[in-house]
Amino acid sequence: MKLFIDLWRCSMEDFVVRVKHLLAMCDDEQKKIVYKYIEDALNELKSCTHN
Repeated sequence: MKLFIDLWRCSMEDFVVRVKHLLAMCDDEQKKIVYKYIEDALNELKSCTHN
């Protein structure tokens, strides 16, 4: 989880590179978890910008 939190503290370009690297190390089940974390984080970000 710490790795995922650290991803949000970098530039968008770095974020994309790090996520691609993370996904390259994951099996299909782990990728689903990573995608879910990203989806949840983006939804939370959207809700913050709409308030």
